[in-house]
Amino acid sequence: MSRLESMRQSRDSYSVAFMAFVKVHGEDSAILVCFFEGKDVQYFGPRLDMVAPGLRWEHVSCGGKTAVKRLYELISGHAVYRDARVAFFLDRDYGLDDVPSDPDKIYCTPCYSVENLYATKEVFERVLQAEFGLPKFPDSEGCFSRNVDSYVRALDRFIEVAELLNQWVFVQRKHEIESSLPRVLDAAKLRLSQMFEIGLERVDSTYTVFDLEAATGCVTPCDLVDLHALVIAAATPERIQKMRGKFLSFFVREYLTKLALGANSEGSALFPDKRRVSLRPSGTNFLSELSQYAETPQCLVRFIRSLEMPASDPSAIGGRSILVRLVAWFSRLLHPFTSRNAI
Repeated sequence: MSRLESMRQSRDSYSVAFMAFVKVHGEDSAILVCFFEGKDVQYFGPRLDMVAPGLRWEHVSCGGKTAVKRLYELISGHAVYRDARVAFFLDRDYGLDDVPSDPDKIYCTPCYSVENLYATKEVFERVLQAEFGLPKFPDSEGCFSRNVDSYVRALDRFIEVAELLNQWVFVQRKHEIESSLPRVLDAAKLRLSQMFEIGLERVDSTYTVFDLEAATGCVTPCDLVDLHALVIAAATPERIQKMRGKFLSFFVREYLTKLALGANSEGSALFPDKRRVSLRPSGTNFLSELSQYAETPQCLVRFIRSLEMPASDPSAIGGRSILVRLVAWFSRLLHPFTSRNAI
């Protein structure tokens, strides 16, 4: 996709999203309007309902991060809409682009994207219990712990062999931001199923940097020494948070699909008996089908709770003021010697 096409697509999604916002806000200005990238509502939506069940909200899908940021800039600077009830949800990505600092209205993931919150050991444990019917306690035959250990090994191995790809994309994105290019990297051209072999016992890669350049028409040749230095530097305990989310979601889908096939068959090394597992996560339903098992960071919980009663709402302020006065009044009745200056 050319830069011109990319800009046109971003502009179109941005315009449609703004018109949707105007419509929702015009019908009921008390509703919180949430702006998400792509399909991220499938992750954030259930958490908005869970953390703040009384919150009335509607969502607007913006198509991409650039559109979400542009909408924030437009609405926050708009004479009519700057005080509207809005919230913007962004993926951190590689952290190369600037995200506006507005903690009251903008939430940015603590990892690359929401997909990263689906890949942890704890998430896999919840999937094992709910979808595969394996209890964590008691684990009399060691089946649960065997499966968890197998997943952790496979995940670590996948991150190890995918790190070269991850850093290569990082270099491309960095170069795009720092220079004016006639083309941008279309990561959708990367056929991950042809680049990785995902098994329950073995995970490996089958790609080289030259394959990546050929597959994507890469405009920024990478210095291999510098690229491998980035790969080595990335080998930290936090590397799962910095891995591109689409790569991790691919791994989780492939691993769970093969695990389910093994559980439904006789003679699986990871299951003592045949089971009936219907889990089949795909690229289109991944976020929604596994959303209930994904991690919910505390920073997200705090952000959602802050949306329940906006400080700019006069009725909310008045309600808190009345409550404070009532508490003070009852306090004086119970403690008549309390100084008035303390109330």
